[in-house]
Amino acid sequence: MIVNGVDLTPVIKIYVAGLDKKITEIKNYIEKNDKEAIINFGHKLKGSGKSYGFAELSDIGKKIQDLRDNFALEKLNEYVNDFENIVNKLQKEN
Repeated sequence: MIVNGVDLTPVIKIYVAGLDKKITEIKNYIEKNDKEAIINFGHKLKGSGKSYGFAELSDIGKKIQDLRDNFALEKLNEYVNDFENIVNKLQKEN
């Protein structure tokens, strides 16, 4: 990806490579039942996904963040599974 004449590919590759840690991070929050950290994680994922041009990640982040109004573990597990699938796809592409 080139922005204002600058190739951002190396930065994007670093971001994508670090997503494995994000999967572990949210699973730790779920294990601890730390709802505030889970919602905050969703907010950050929503922003970073959009910033790096990954709308799918941003959408998952928004879904996780929106659980603040009606927290449902089943939905959260579904979103985390979707997150993992997207990360696997991105890592294969990048």
